[in-house]
Amino acid sequence: MPQKRTRSSKAQRRSSLAKFSNDIWQNILFQTNLQDAKSLAQAAPALRPFIHGHVNGTIKRVFTNLGLNAAFVLEVLESTGSVVSGSTILAILNPWTFKPNDLDLYVPHSAVNKVITLFVDNYGVTIFSPKDVQGTDYGSLPDVQDVVTLRKDSIHINIIVSRSDNPLLPIFNFHSTVVMNFMTSTSIFCAYPELTFDYRNLVNMNIVGTWGGLGDKVEGTIAKYIRRGYDFSAFVTDWPEFNTHLCGSHPACPSTLRFVTDGHGFQYWLHGMTDHEIGNVHDIEGEIKFGWKLDN
Repeated sequence: MPQKRTRSSKAQRRSSLAKFSNDIWQNILFQTNLQDAKSLAQAAPALRPFIHGHVNGTIKRVFTNLGLNAAFVLEVLESTGSVVSGSTILAILNPWTFKPNDLDLYVPHSAVNKVITLFVDNYGVTIFSPKDVQGTDYGSLPDVQDVVTLRKDSIHINIIVSRSDNPLLPIFNFHSTVVMNFMTSTSIFCAYPELTFDYRNLVNMNIVGTWGGLGDKVEGTIAKYIRRGYDFSAFVTDWPEFNTHLCGSHPACPSTLRFVTDGHGFQYWLHGMTDHEIGNVHDIEGEIKFGWKLDN
């Protein structure tokens, strides 16, 4: 007579997953992006502490390569309401693809002096402030008030000052979707996960409309991401699976009005995961609600 099962097949699968050695899981996670790591945590709750530790290790490594302490940077974000964006976050979303060269810190205009003081006091950095913001890589962004660069040895920090107390506003005026990501003190957010995790990069057509083209600086920046393995296009329909997308509704469509909290972005919480947290997109703390399109 067959023995009666005492566990469901789902529970048995979870138990089997948990029996893998740390080395095996480490090797598996080294091949995954942040979206896959989160999906694995959803499928196997027993592995969440291990996966969370791996993600924290990735974040620590990325900041260490920039000459910075990850815990200190997170403290700066928490105490000033700032966010990190740019290639640093892309290197966390898709690890092991490249090493970022600098840190882009987006700061509320009322917090810029505090941010500079914290880095000067803790790292002894030198302050460089351009005479003309328009001459920087960020000068084309309409919501940028000022840009201050901090440097010392391998440390290179760009402080991009928002014209308002919302540090997110400049990010969604960027040249393309590959850098429409950010990290707060509590979470990492990717606005276009369907593109970014598949190494695709869609141009922000508002830039083309404003400038009559991309401009040399933007073209150079986009070429950098092409070298890093990201397929670039000016039209989402250049990728076959989007040929029949519903224009103005699909989250990757340039004509779709997007919001940080519209449920189409990807979010990973830094301080542990619960069933509720990993299954839903939460509001960004202190966020001022706003929308954007890639083609107005």
